[in-house]
Amino acid sequence: DEGQCDVPTPEAEVAYTQIAAGGDHTVLLRSDGRVAAFGRNDVGQCDLPEADDDVFYCQVAAGSDHTVLLRSDGCAVACGRNDEGRCDIPEPESGVSYCQVSAGGLHTVLLRTDGRVVACGRNDKGQCEIPDTELGVRYCPFAASAGTDLIVQLTVEGPMEAAVVKCRSLAGNELACWGIDDRELDSSVMRRVAHEVKG
Repeated sequence: DEGQCDVPTPEAEVAYTQIAAGGDHTVLLRSDGRVAAFGRNDVGQCDLPEADDDVFYCQVAAGSDHTVLLRSDGCAVACGRNDEGRCDIPEPESGVSYCQVSAGGLHTVLLRTDGRVVACGRNDKGQCEIPDTELGVRYCPFAASAGTDLIVQLTVEGPMEAAVVKCRSLAGNELACWGIDDRELDSSVMRRVAHEVKG
């Protein structure tokens, strides 16, 4: 027992809005934009960087022994074990920011506002080899032509050494998938993505 189940009680006016479970640590996003992390901290996975006064945290993710945080200004930060680069989050170009973060056991995946996905960390099973999309298809929140919002959610599933990355629409339909068993996207999957985006 590393204390990963010892959830601190927040102040009366504060609630937890998101949870992420790592290998032996837990990360909780609070409604005030602060983050609580507890449990094993042998490599700094609970040593969260303080956010600046004018920004707050809006999303959390936890890997086996690292933590990824998304800030309200679109920057992403990570802490914990970094021997394979899972905390080396690339700096996006000017005018681009991150809009979603996800952590596999030993790698990190981030969604950018320009529709690109980047990954860092262990790549022995292809989990960081993000497939290109067809023209007009993006891995990001998207407004369809009919005025319906198409929200794409990025999740990492499976054991840490053989994770599979999946993209789903808000309705839960799987749109794309890659990893150990599916390095190359089937063209029919991509056509479904394009069809749903176009409405």
